[in-house]
Amino acid sequence: MSERITVELSSKSIDKIVELLEPRVIAKLQSDRKTMIEDTVNRIINLNEFNKKYVKKTPDWIKQNIFYEFKPSWVEDIHPGKGKAFRIHEDEASQWMKEHRHEIDWNAKTI
Repeated sequence: MSERITVELSSKSIDKIVELLEPRVIAKLQSDRKTMIEDTVNRIINLNEFNKKYVKKTPDWIKQNIFYEFKPSWVEDIHPGKGKAFRIHEDEASQWMKEHRHEIDWNAKTI
């Protein structure tokens, strides 16, 4: 078992620690955000990956209530044909989903 140690710091000491750590924390957060954005740019995903990341509904529900309803430009072909995969541009899809999430009828039933 580890022993717990308590250290008392003055307000001045805490301010100095924050002053030293703040630039590092901000740089790390900015780097992580940049990496997350870069990970989606120019990336093509399929319907299953899009579903796992952004929707969590059935593929038929996504086709009916997002693709056919809104005809988003980030889906290369909303009618790819039997046996062909949807090609979804993730960076555009991610941004669109953020902007339009309130317009989607999340309680809609699949016909």
